[in-house]
Amino acid sequence: MNLNNPMAFSADELLNLAIMTKIPVVIVEGVDDVPVYERISGSSGIMCDIYASENLCRVREGCEGVIKNICDIRAISDDIVVENHIIGILDRDARFYRNEMPADPAIFTLNYYSIESHYVNECSIRYLVSQFTKATSRLVTNSLVKEIYDSIVTRLEFLHYVSLEALLNACDRDYKAAFGYSDTIKSIVGRGLVPALEEKRVELDEFANRLGLTKSMETLLKICKGKWIVEIFSDHLLELIKELPDHCAASKIPQCQSCATGNSESKKCMYKYTSFFSADILKMQSFTNTNVISLNYIKERLLILQKTAA
Repeated sequence: MNLNNPMAFSADELLNLAIMTKIPVVIVEGVDDVPVYERISGSSGIMCDIYASENLCRVREGCEGVIKNICDIRAISDDIVVENHIIGILDRDARFYRNEMPADPAIFTLNYYSIESHYVNECSIRYLVSQFTKATSRLVTNSLVKEIYDSIVTRLEFLHYVSLEALLNACDRDYKAAFGYSDTIKSIVGRGLVPALEEKRVELDEFANRLGLTKSMETLLKICKGKWIVEIFSDHLLELIKELPDHCAASKIPQCQSCATGNSESKKCMYKYTSFFSADILKMQSFTNTNVISLNYIKERLLILQKTAA
């Protein structure tokens, strides 16, 4: 162990610790991922230690850090089945489309681009509307949630070609891209780079066809950088939540009892947001929701890990 960094376990120390304590280890790409995965595992009663790759034996963040740590652990494991005690979780990023994902059973690849992508759905909308308004489950109906979701999905459509541009840039070194995954989505939009993609549609469509990528929300969650899509999703959800009191007063959505009785004071509408909030607050709050259906397969893998480590 590195005395200057007591968290920097060597590969053999980390494996031995997981075996002796019977508490499995999960290695994730970054520090920001740690609390998210701790909530996911904790909500299912799964006991495991979550470490950011940069805080372990290979002091390196991201997918490379996870892969290097798993490789080092595998190298000293002898006949020990590593994946019974330790797994590394990788984002489904450009590496996946370059066929560079390691064929190691101790590596678990997400279904979507990153963990943030798993919170762009109807489950999050229902959760966040209930969190930031006084609207009860009677008001936050399936039809209302779907209406909000469909509206947001329409506004996310521009990200399809934005994501294909970034993905092609990541897969083809000779491609002259306008931007890449390292850019922020606000920078891409702010520099007026999205309209210019219209001229590249044929080339980007051909690239998508080669990868078997159709234009759908499912595809978008796989190829759009998680930080991009959750940011735009939160921006639009903020706008739509703020519009709910006016829609309630006009009977465009299930009316709350205040508006139904003719009380025109919007501050008494049950859809009125209860406190100050922003798109960033919405985004961070969405990550506290452990009941998102899209997380179930991750919980199932962690449960298997806990059982094999016992």
